[in-house]
Amino acid sequence: MLLVLGRHGNTFGPEDTPVWVGASQDLPLTDRGLDQSRAIGDALRRTGRTPGRILAGPLKRTRIGAELAGKACSFSGEIEIDDRLREINYGAWGGKSDAEISGQWGEAAITDWRERSIAPPGAGWTPSPETLRVNARAVFDTITKDRSDRRIVLVMTSNGVLR
Repeated sequence: MLLVLGRHGNTFGPEDTPVWVGASQDLPLTDRGLDQSRAIGDALRRTGRTPGRILAGPLKRTRIGAELAGKACSFSGEIEIDDRLREINYGAWGGKSDAEISGQWGEAAITDWRERSIAPPGAGWTPSPETLRVNARAVFDTITKDRSDRRIVLVMTSNGVLR
């Protein structure tokens, strides 16, 4: 079995100030993000094998990313939308830039998340890290029931969930 974990493409262009985009901010993909999603499908197509399943989180950036990847690799099935793959709600950090967060929470809080996947206490993130682990385990237990050599599964989700 080949399990491919994909993160949706870019939601900010080069002229934009990136902000923390969680479950509460359902932004569309940029043109580059659309191309990045297609590139995942192109890479799968080049293997000469097509996924038997594609799962995606429910936000439009992950759904559309999965659709574009699927189309690029000639996937003919239905994309499975799984709410357990929904991006984290970043609470007080949602919609804020790194500079704004660093000013209020300190640079160490951002580093803790990016380098150690430690959510900031008191920021109101949901779901809890334990719920994220339970959700991920449940999704992957379902996916890995069939581990045949030729099976490919693409899971398209968001940065926070992949951490």
